[in-house]
Amino acid sequence: MAGTEINVTDASDPILQITRDNEAAGSGDLVAGNVARLKAIFPDIVTDGKIDLDTLRELLGDEIEDGQERYGLNWKGKRRARAFALTPSLGTLRPAPNDSVDWETTQNIVVQGDNLEALKLLRRSYANKVKLIYIDPPYNTAGDFIYPDNYRNPIAQYLALTGQTGGDGEALISDREERGRLHTDWLNMIYPRLMLAKEIMADDGIIAISINDIESPNLRLVCDELFGSENIISQFVWNNEGNVDQQSKIKGVHEYIVCYAKKIAMIARPNIIDPNVEETSKLFNDAIENTITKNGPANPASIVVLPIGFPATFSDGIIKPRKDMWPHIHETIRVKDGVVTAPATVESGWSSRNLLDLFIRNGFEDIVDAEGNARRFALTESGAIYTYKSRGAGQGHVLSVIRNVGTTKQNS
Repeated sequence: MAGTEINVTDASDPILQITRDNEAAGSGDLVAGNVARLKAIFPDIVTDGKIDLDTLRELLGDEIEDGQERYGLNWKGKRRARAFALTPSLGTLRPAPNDSVDWETTQNIVVQGDNLEALKLLRRSYANKVKLIYIDPPYNTAGDFIYPDNYRNPIAQYLALTGQTGGDGEALISDREERGRLHTDWLNMIYPRLMLAKEIMADDGIIAISINDIESPNLRLVCDELFGSENIISQFVWNNEGNVDQQSKIKGVHEYIVCYAKKIAMIARPNIIDPNVEETSKLFNDAIENTITKNGPANPASIVVLPIGFPATFSDGIIKPRKDMWPHIHETIRVKDGVVTAPATVESGWSSRNLLDLFIRNGFEDIVDAEGNARRFALTESGAIYTYKSRGAGQGHVLSVIRNVGTTKQNS
């Protein structure tokens, strides 16, 4: 099912509903799975079938962080939120063909139910398989955050049975005394969901999370903890064309998309170009061209001898000697039929001197640079030497600011 799109939502398309089933396999024991992985790596830590933390500390040495003063994000309920993610689901996924669209032919699946329970259930079949996860969580708007306000049938009965809601459908995920605290409830909501999302991500998977200003700093810290700060791809700024008629002192017309990889080393350069780039841009040219004249402390001036046959960008002409601008031309350079006709000496600082020397030694044939792209050099009529690099198949142009794509609501 590698091509299947899974939407955790409460609406249309082919639907799988979460229901209570005492005989169902559920999501499996997540804690037992974690313990098994630890035992596989460190068999010495098992004593009488239990994990010996003292032995684990000895094996990990100074890598164990101990004590209360450590860098990170903490809040009331964090330990409980983590435990909530590890609690097995008591439900199962049941097909609902009568409520679905194109049940027999579709390649998509909509899971209807609480998204935390859905993630637990999906983990059994999709652990380490999902390439892309996009989450558009409820935003904290600085008021009392209660997620969700209520649940509607057919999910409500299941949630009541599993102790997640009270008799009136109100959420029981967070203690009432924590309600009204600006960030606590929101963090208790998002933390277990991100824990489970990581479980189903493939090693080359990516997760993207929409967020506003209020919780973006905390979301970054949570993601750094769960995915590793080294695995951030970007925090995109989404210019969402917000309501500029609002009465705020500063008109908010942006939100963010925080994007992390499971293993950043396995993420290739995206092979797309920002849709706002005009078709006349040099980005659409087959080759990238730049002068290699570059003078400065890191590029002291040095002499290059252009041999007979060195290519030029013009057919015929001469370049007279000069020392009033870079590169310096030591003697007249003559070009005929697009090549230099006699050895010529030029002097400057060079940004690609080693590659230029290799190009000359290679008989003016294209060379391959460290990125695997073909490179060549040529003399221009101004006396500068240019490098021409072919664009690889993986070339892309992704900007950190997203524009002219509307809003989340418009695109959903």
